[in-house]
Amino acid sequence: MTQDSLMKALVQAKRMNNLFNEVLDLSRQMAEAIDRSDPVSVEMLMAMRQEPIEKLEATEQAMWDLVGDISDPDQAARLDGLIRGAPAQSPEEQPLADQVAANRRRLNQVLELDKAVSWKFTRDKSIYR
Repeated sequence: MTQDSLMKALVQAKRMNNLFNEVLDLSRQMAEAIDRSDPVSVEMLMAMRQEPIEKLEATEQAMWDLVGDISDPDQAARLDGLIRGAPAQSPEEQPLADQVAANRRRLNQVLELDKAVSWKFTRDKSIYR
């Protein structure tokens, strides 16, 4: 796989990490607002959280577009695997594999917090029942 493809994918993965951090921070603030019984802040934070979520979707799509831009099927499959969490097979792939793994951990943190926030906010109507 070309160094250029790996670097472009790493840039997108790092961008995703920053966006996950933003979503996590806003989710924490939302949990605090729920604990304070501050529905105005909760509503505002929910709206604010939507923007980085939409950017996450666009960034993820940009990563998949990188796979589609590779003409060599083996190289495209390798990048696809790395993006899905496959371990690195060379030192050049390691930064991307590490960032994808970090993103997966951050996503799990976001999901766990989102479950807690959803439960606090909606109780038995939570989508995570």
